[in-house]
Amino acid sequence: MTGASNVLFWGDDTHNENAQDFFKSFNYAMGSKDDAHKRRQFLNCLHSGGAAEVWYTALPEATKADWSLVEDAFHAKWPPVKIAAKRTEEYEEELLSCRMKDEVLGLKEQVADREVWSHIAWADKMGKLASGAGIMDSKTYIGH
Repeated sequence: MTGASNVLFWGDDTHNENAQDFFKSFNYAMGSKDDAHKRRQFLNCLHSGGAAEVWYTALPEATKADWSLVEDAFHAKWPPVKIAAKRTEEYEEELLSCRMKDEVLGLKEQVADREVWSHIAWADKMGKLASGAGIMDSKTYIGH
């Protein structure tokens, strides 16, 4: 897949892979190619002998002939993983336990592959936690 990861998709539970990320990567690599090209290339992106290849080869020919049906079948077989979203209370607990140590004041640290002052990184983290807790713009007091 030009322009994207060349990782083949297994489609089983023994490999740490995200089916939705694979599909997005495949579509990204295909760019503006037509559906016929996508259908021809899709099998080449499935690991030989893997569960995904076995699944694909077992699809009815009518399904394999229509890219939108292949997409629908793929997403039915490997639906998006539902993440465990952090609850407001969890944000608040993390916010209350987040303390900046005196010994890191004046030091720099890596954030998003950039060097930043530790107090700025700490303040940004606190802002994200407060936003996640839904109290960024409120007058709610969660201290002790």
